Amino acid sequence: MASYPNKKSPDGSFVGSANQVLDQILLRIDNGQHESAENILRQLIKNRPGHAEAWNLRGVNAVRGGGTKLAIKCFTEASNINRDNAVYAANLGNALGLDKSWEQAAGAWSRAILLAPKNPEHQLGLAICMIYQGKTKEALEQGDHALQMHPPPEAIFTFAKSLSKHDQLKPAINAYTAGLAKQPENTEAKFQLGALFQKLGDLKNAVECFRAIHLGDPTHVEALCRLSAIARKLGQKKEAVKTGERALALNPDSAEAHNNLGLALCDLSKYSEAVEHFEAALTTTGALYETLNNLGVAHQALGNLDAAENFLRRALTISSSLPAADRNLGNVLRQAERFDEALSCYQHALKKSPLDFTNYANIGLLLINLNRPSDAITIYEKALSLKPNHLAIRKSLGIAQLQSGNLREGFRNYEARLAKKDCFSKIPRWSPDCNAHSVLVTAEQGFGDTLQFCRYLNRLVEMGLEVTFACQPTLVRLMRTVNAAITVISNNDKAPETDTHIPLLSLPFALGSTLETIPADCPYLSADEALTPKWRKISDKPIKSVGLVWSGNPHRQDDRMRSCPPKLLHKLLCMKEIDFYSLQKEGIPTGFEEITDLGCHLTDFAETAALIKSLDVIVTVDTAMAHLAGALGRPVWVMLGNTADWRYFLERNDSPWYPQMRLFRQKKPGAWADLISDVAKALRDWASSQNRFSDEQ
Repeated sequence: MASYPNKKSPDGSFVGSANQVLDQILLRIDNGQHESAENILRQLIKNRPGHAEAWNLRGVNAVRGGGTKLAIKCFTEASNINRDNAVYAANLGNALGLDKSWEQAAGAWSRAILLAPKNPEHQLGLAICMIYQGKTKEALEQGDHALQMHPPPEAIFTFAKSLSKHDQLKPAINAYTAGLAKQPENTEAKFQLGALFQKLGDLKNAVECFRAIHLGDPTHVEALCRLSAIARKLGQKKEAVKTGERALALNPDSAEAHNNLGLALCDLSKYSEAVEHFEAALTTTGALYETLNNLGVAHQALGNLDAAENFLRRALTISSSLPAADRNLGNVLRQAERFDEALSCYQHALKKSPLDFTNYANIGLLLINLNRPSDAITIYEKALSLKPNHLAIRKSLGIAQLQSGNLREGFRNYEARLAKKDCFSKIPRWSPDCNAHSVLVTAEQGFGDTLQFCRYLNRLVEMGLEVTFACQPTLVRLMRTVNAAITVISNNDKAPETDTHIPLLSLPFALGSTLETIPADCPYLSADEALTPKWRKISDKPIKSVGLVWSGNPHRQDDRMRSCPPKLLHKLLCMKEIDFYSLQKEGIPTGFEEITDLGCHLTDFAETAALIKSLDVIVTVDTAMAHLAGALGRPVWVMLGNTADWRYFLERNDSPWYPQMRLFRQKKPGAWADLISDVAKALRDWASSQNRFSDEQ
């Protein structure tokens, strides 16, 4: 039986045999009394410097007390005294590993294996050293050999953790699975296994792991957070919010739960609520890169660009190898039309993540915004040299080529947009050399695209094909004026059986369009004569009439670049020699008595076409209205931001698509006031010339 210290004796003084003293040391180590244990061990070693176990226990005490250097010294002494003891060699290997001295650690573990070849823990210790030395293949072979020897689960989990840390995800999954087969109640291991499945994209198995944890422990907040994140990934937006709220109810101070719920709310476009949770996460944990980044994204979605910029710049003050905040700040600056600053942010993101193709896409788009399509082409081609099958990049390359006027190659690469299968994928694709009698053409994008490219349907009729055109319901009446030989249906209707199929915007590629061969015969659409009488009150007036459209879809991220602030229109509306009519569907702002609102009367595009025929000029930003007026052969003036869509090309004031179209371009980003002044001057000159012409007649 061990003897206890005399109460009058100083701490670390014992009487009794060496074994009794060692028992007391072990008791103190287990109780966390490391300083006391160290004092006793020093006394023991002073009296018996050749006592290997005393040195070993001193090393154990040092490891548990955080003294790695002392531990290495002690285990080395123990091993030198007793070179046949595998435990001492293994302890030395473990201590050297804690010190990240992996080469020496591997030597110690190798000696332990030599002394005890059937001990799988020693085998795993060596495998871990090999992982950290970069000897991945040898480490995996060593680990597989060790796992076949049935090591204890704790050793397996340590090995699995090392594999995971070095991105050996599948081997780590195998190791965690093996460990859990021996110790299925280990919640931490099960959580790590689920996290690995999640990282690999195996969401089914990840969900099984996290649900199993939740069933065993309904209060496990981290598992609920993971389930919420996976629900987001699977597109289960409401489930993601519901699960996030359950996690937060269990722990209202959980930053992860707040952050996770905020992301789920963002997916539902509930950005104001999301901001509240991101701010709560900041309050709980302080400034974290991810939370600040999320706040920036949410504020951008709310249109709070100044706040978004502030949070993202705060995120960038925190050291991180992640490119998210650089990229998102670039998005904010791009939206604010601060293009040069945005380009710098995107370039920083690319340096952090050279193989992240989102960065190439952003830089290319920014160069297009800067009217530098040639530079954008270079960026996209570099990205495609790294990943030739990246369809989104190839589509963007096509847009850059189209902007530069290279329609043949541009439309060829723009075909990459069709990677996703549609409901007509089983019908053979039409091409000029195929043996077909009938073709189904489908409108695939916005109203403006349909209005611009429906001109190509006439080419198909001229080739002797039976053409069916499926388009947006509100365009059906108007599209029936393209050609009486074409069957026009809604894309909500059941399509008839045809020999072939082709998307509308693939026709320019299939027909080999170039700038010189664009079918620019306008009009190619016409207004229904039955609808025009109601607008004669406009056309019969002696005063000139101008239709105005100043904004597009406010939900488009780039709408700020193409929509004109309404207050600037007063420079136009003050002209008494012109009647102005608003064609905006949403009506007109208050204080615009000089303009007549006709938007509420425009029920479909056929009705709008009849109105346009009654107006002398249409002045519009880049919306479907520009294409409708152009297709009807009406004079149309388009007000373009400094960054214009590819179909307006560069530096032109006319359009090869519409002979009656006149383009007004900003001289610099956001310079709407100067552009409106140019339009106002042009309108005065036009009105004056029209009046002179009338007088001469």
